[in-house]
Amino acid sequence: MCSRLDTLALVGFIFALGGCGGAVPTLRPDELHRPALPGVAPRTVRLVVLDHRSPTPDDTEETSAAVRSAIAETLRRASVVVQSDSPNDLSVIIAHPREAPEGFSPEACLEMTGRLTHPGGSFAQARAVRCFEWRHWLGFSMGNDSSKLFQPAISDMLRQLDAQLNSMPPPKPQQDDAIPHPRASLFELR
Repeated sequence: MCSRLDTLALVGFIFALGGCGGAVPTLRPDELHRPALPGVAPRTVRLVVLDHRSPTPDDTEETSAAVRSAIAETLRRASVVVQSDSPNDLSVIIAHPREAPEGFSPEACLEMTGRLTHPGGSFAQARAVRCFEWRHWLGFSMGNDSSKLFQPAISDMLRQLDAQLNSMPPPKPQQDDAIPHPRASLFELR
């Protein structure tokens, strides 16, 4: 009888340690918040996704690529083109929160911070924190599901960026000093 309990305890411990929290999330762009991104002109952004979770997961590059792909597809559906030479910059940072909500470890939570910067220097910033953890009926953790962390965190971040942009005055168009005044050629001396 004791060996059965030991075996069950060992299996539970393995599940607790080997949860799927490090797995690359399966994201559904069609279910993410479709941002309006008011004031973003031209309707392009340069998109950068960085994974700053510590300790760094083995699949950080795949996770960053999956998040970038899902956000790019969502932006495309909102008529915003992702371009490497865009004057608008959208930076997304994936991290664990410094302090997790009560009942969760920081590793069971995800913090997604997005910052959209306009060419004139004005910016909107959003932060979303989500936690998800499978728990045994006795209360111990059995891991988490990365898709259930990333999907709502991305949507929350995009929704908050929209709210921030709605409350901001539209960015001022940049003046190009290289364009001469139309009458300048009339007064040029030759």
